[in-house]
Amino acid sequence: MARVRLVPRSEITDEFVQDRWGAIFGDKDPAIDDSNVGPNTTRGDYWAAVANSPETVKYVWDGFAYLASQKLAHQYRELGLTRAGFLVGSKFVYSQHSKGLRRAGWSEEKIRAVPYWASATCYDEVERLLFAFADCIVLQYGRVPDELFEGLRHHLTDQEIVEFLHATLMYAANATVCRVLQVEYDDVPERVEEVGGRTYDLATE
Repeated sequence: MARVRLVPRSEITDEFVQDRWGAIFGDKDPAIDDSNVGPNTTRGDYWAAVANSPETVKYVWDGFAYLASQKLAHQYRELGLTRAGFLVGSKFVYSQHSKGLRRAGWSEEKIRAVPYWASATCYDEVERLLFAFADCIVLQYGRVPDELFEGLRHHLTDQEIVEFLHATLMYAANATVCRVLQVEYDDVPERVEEVGGRTYDLATE
């Protein structure tokens, strides 16, 4: 269950949010409908949770417009979004953007290998550089080796590098939001917990 209140459609007064709900959900309400009414048959409760702040809904949609305006190739952008979802541990973002990679023309082999790209042989040089860059962005908080950055500049313009950076960061943030609020496929219990007996004796175990 989501950690914040899901805002019913009947309570939404902001015209922009009302318009977006019509475009996404038709006449359905993601706050109360049990069926999967969101994009790609998702629950849609991400939006019902974010609707607690209409300005945040607008901010997210502005981000979509920014992505659509990028010069960066679609398949490269989706690579960053999908890898970010996997690294943050968001099943929702990873799943949605695996579909984005498929739409961009990626093979099933390449989509399956996103979690273990470093040992996969199906990627070209640019894709491998971008996977490494995404890992530095998300896991190393922007600590990128000079050699990797120079490799990127052999293949991409500075504009494309900046766009990949911001798109990947945006979806690392979106993935984090999904996990924090426990919405969509990220509505899962904490798996790390104490198990077994009450004590542990290092001398005998």
